[in-house]
Amino acid sequence: MTTEPLLGLTNITGASNFTTTVDPNPWSGPMGPQQYFEVFYLSIVVVLGCFGNLTVIFSIVVENRVHAHGNAFVINLAVADLLVTGFVMPTVIANVVAGGNALPDVACKVAGYTVTVTCTCSVANLMLIAINRYWAVVHSKTYARNFTKKRVYMMVIGCWTWCNLVAMPTLLGWGSIDYDMKMMVCSWNDMISISYTIFLAVCAIFVPLVVIAFCYWKLFSTVRSSGRWVRSLSSGSGILQNSEQNRRSERKERNLLQTLATTVAVFCVCWLPYATTCIVDPRGIPAPAKKVLSFAF
Repeated sequence: MTTEPLLGLTNITGASNFTTTVDPNPWSGPMGPQQYFEVFYLSIVVVLGCFGNLTVIFSIVVENRVHAHGNAFVINLAVADLLVTGFVMPTVIANVVAGGNALPDVACKVAGYTVTVTCTCSVANLMLIAINRYWAVVHSKTYARNFTKKRVYMMVIGCWTWCNLVAMPTLLGWGSIDYDMKMMVCSWNDMISISYTIFLAVCAIFVPLVVIAFCYWKLFSTVRSSGRWVRSLSSGSGILQNSEQNRRSERKERNLLQTLATTVAVFCVCWLPYATTCIVDPRGIPAPAKKVLSFAF
């Protein structure tokens, strides 16, 4: 399978006529204030990210609430993020210190494939969480039947399978996993094949975000029009006998939905500019801007 090299995306249909050039390393040279700041910042992200995601996982597991409120998808999201902060981010720190790619070729391929899969999985899990919340509120009568323990596990496995299928073409000749000098990270190469770049951006970012936006729009519209919040997901009845429990359930559900909506908004701010840039002009984006966008997501 052939790739389509590109220099700057000014004409998608003519992408195959572009030729590739080897860009100079924009970050070569001795360690300076910027590099020290980046190492400090990334180290904080690694520590807080690992601690936060492990806390989320253990708190849900210890309380035996894996199957309540779609928490299995939250755990899945935390696992994906943990792989990024615990495995991929340390390689970026090593690259910043080295002023270039500090990894052997095989290790770079592994790190690049991992970050492609896990970032795709993070957005996919946000989509599954949105669908879960949407179904719990808008179709509460059928929630318990459609989100059984077995089906939730199948969705979790299906999520990882789908994300690997999306990333696998980079190993088969459509696209590539390489060291990105601008971002200083091993990842999928957004300048090798414009068709794969569009495919990945659509499947991994744009479609999930459209689904997420639709689910939360319908969810909040339903809540606003009916004046109710979902009462109980674990029982499937939608009714709690105790009024105090009812109020606590409403508060928790409201806080959960607001938190998730905020998370989605942050993801949109972090992902959409990068995804759009990759499709429009992956080579033309300045190195500092691309690094900022990569550190953001």
